[in-house]
Amino acid sequence: MSDNEIEFPEEGRIDREAAEWVAKRVKGFSPKEQDAFFDWLATDPRHSEWYGRHMKTWKQLNQLAQWKPEHSERPNQDLLKYSISRHGWMWFGGIAATVVLLFTLWFSQNLNFWSQFENVRENLVANEYESHVLPDGSIVEMNRGAALKVDYTPEIRRVELVSSEAHFDVAKNPDRPFIVHARGVDFRAVGTAFNVRLNGDSVELLVTEGRVQMTAPDPVADQGSSKLSRYARDVVAGQRTVTSLNDVGSLAEVVEVSAVEASELLAWKPRMLEFNEVPLSEVVEAFNLLNTVQLEIGDSELASEPIVASFQTANVNHFVELLEWTFDVKSERISDDRVVLRRR
Repeated sequence: MSDNEIEFPEEGRIDREAAEWVAKRVKGFSPKEQDAFFDWLATDPRHSEWYGRHMKTWKQLNQLAQWKPEHSERPNQDLLKYSISRHGWMWFGGIAATVVLLFTLWFSQNLNFWSQFENVRENLVANEYESHVLPDGSIVEMNRGAALKVDYTPEIRRVELVSSEAHFDVAKNPDRPFIVHARGVDFRAVGTAFNVRLNGDSVELLVTEGRVQMTAPDPVADQGSSKLSRYARDVVAGQRTVTSLNDVGSLAEVVEVSAVEASELLAWKPRMLEFNEVPLSEVVEAFNLLNTVQLEIGDSELASEPIVASFQTANVNHFVELLEWTFDVKSERISDDRVVLRRR
């Protein structure tokens, strides 16, 4: 049994199961396995988070396996690099296991990862932040209030954003375009990452990686024409555009966005926080600024308890469980959005 399993048995179990599901998906789901996979995702919100981590590893390995000498003098170093803090042991062991499993599958069977998918239709609704792995391995992060309609066919991957906003990390497949539709505006990508937001009578696009082709109704077209006229333009990483659904006088302007501005626009997404001998009171304050579930310290002596760990900002339950496992702490949920921490 590994150290990870001893100290965090539940996380270790989810980690192993997520790696196994990725391996099964690469090999090709049977109908029974596919049903079991969706049941597994539905039983615990952490399952999709861990599955997404392992799927991202597979995507990077898939890119590395496709590298050829004519592409460049050497493989992209980013495909070989993981930035892991000294607390990365919380999930690194499972990642290593996934690397072994997937490289074995790739080189021994030369499987076609995309051949398994058929028609898929499903609706996703997020009351709070949620992360989901779509049937092709693409990852969607949904802001609170977001609603999506997923409609996959063997020829095209189509997702409609009905409300709020979502960030898409698209699995690369040139033969099967990925299109996000939002109030008449289409965003087409192959293997890239971008954020789409519905804001009143406008549709906002922020590209964080790669290139996205935006197609929208042409505001300067002949309104009397029976054929709907549309225009297309490319938006690349580091650019943002806002399409007004009411302004018929001009095309959407594409503007450059700084890293700071992009971070502010994506502030709703969880991020990893690292604490090194930081008082619990400061850790709780950081969590409360980024979550609707608010933590309170019920015993004053707990406030100065030093914390050394890494946490994802959206995973309040994981943070509370970890405090209970590693410190003399007990939690009491007063309401849906209030948790009190006390000395055990």
